[in-house]
Amino acid sequence: MKILLLNCPYKGPIIRDNYCCFTSKSGYIWPPVDLLYLSGMLKGRSELKVIDAVAEKINWRETYKIIDSFDPEVIIALTGTVSYQVDLNGLKALKNRKIYLIGNTPCFRPEFFLKKYSFVGGIIHNFFNPSIVDYLIGKNTECESISYRNKDHSLHLGKINCLKPMSVVRLAKPPQYHLFPIGKYSTPIIRNKPMMTAMTSFGCPFNCKFCIASALTYYRRDIRDLKKEFDEMKKSGVKEIFFEDSTFNTYIPYLGEICNLLIREKYGFSWSANVHSFNLSEPLLKLMKKAGCHTVQIGVESGNPGILKEYAPSKGLTRLENSFDLCKKVGIRTLGYFIIGFPKDNVETAQETIDFAKKLDPNFASFSIMTPDYGTRLYEEVAAKKMFTDNGIKNFDSSEKAIIKNKNFPRKNQDEMLKKAYRDFYGRPSKLLSYLLDYKYTILYVKNGLRLLAKKIL
Repeated sequence: MKILLLNCPYKGPIIRDNYCCFTSKSGYIWPPVDLLYLSGMLKGRSELKVIDAVAEKINWRETYKIIDSFDPEVIIALTGTVSYQVDLNGLKALKNRKIYLIGNTPCFRPEFFLKKYSFVGGIIHNFFNPSIVDYLIGKNTECESISYRNKDHSLHLGKINCLKPMSVVRLAKPPQYHLFPIGKYSTPIIRNKPMMTAMTSFGCPFNCKFCIASALTYYRRDIRDLKKEFDEMKKSGVKEIFFEDSTFNTYIPYLGEICNLLIREKYGFSWSANVHSFNLSEPLLKLMKKAGCHTVQIGVESGNPGILKEYAPSKGLTRLENSFDLCKKVGIRTLGYFIIGFPKDNVETAQETIDFAKKLDPNFASFSIMTPDYGTRLYEEVAAKKMFTDNGIKNFDSSEKAIIKNKNFPRKNQDEMLKKAYRDFYGRPSKLLSYLLDYKYTILYVKNGLRLLAKKIL
């Protein structure tokens, strides 16, 4: 069977990946882990092709030509909140092929997509569940990780959380990296190219109200499978890894195993990862640095203690300050994530967030507008309070305009504060000088900075 994995064309750089979807703030694009792990599961069980039209910067016309040439029976297409309408318009022209969707919007609204789009054959919910391959190639007629139409036209609705919580998941075959345009991928914090993404665990045990990861059952990978993955990356010429785990440091003994594996096998990868502030320590950070870590990405979210307590109760201002201080002491760079526009935000609390970002002074800061993603408790709160601008399935983008109606913080003010956050943080002479003094990466900083200036500040 011929199967095509497709990251649909879009008008600009867009991230559709790991139950998230947003436009790229400064032109970066990284490999979508959904398609990566599916490529590994399908190895040896299908004739496989990958089209990452976003990374390759090709339009639908060019994409159709490649598809016609390959002539797949099954197409698995990435989509999400930002682009699903355009994506589906492009996909409907593909006749006589089984089309499956994967991404945050269809995953949490499968009934809508199966009823509205008759050409969609199914929705894939969990790209870490190997049993989906048997369904795709026709070996099994049922799969709990896929939504589809039954023979009587009723709907079978799949689910994400179908694997045992806290279990160790086996993905015996590593992704087929050679099928992806690895030279086209980058991030603003990258140290080496080519780069690749990886996940050592799925989901998150914390209960942040706004985060989709909190809706996903946590389980981790088998260390033996990770070794195979790292071996294959090395053979493929990969030099940098972005670990996309929602919380890379959830289970410290496991993180220690990963670091020791990287050190023992002398892979030489440089890498970055998403970490939580709850259990960072100096010995842990030193071990991570020895294993190749150069940057950690920490979700700060808000500088207001009341908002943190309600929406991210596992975090606290003092703990966050200590975490950033430890990273500076050890010599690991930091990227802080900050959010403007919580339902209880206003101009004053948003300014507290900006001020806190400057106080923490990470090497990089990413400010986003709050979006109530499907599957989160925040979505339920916003829907119940009728804080959306309209009804139905929505398009929203955390990199763009505000969507939450808030009488204490109008959308216009949210958008203004988002721009102000970037101006105030990156416009400081000390911050600009720090990038100029990091000579090896000055060109990268300037390139990303100009894109950020054009998109978010001007």
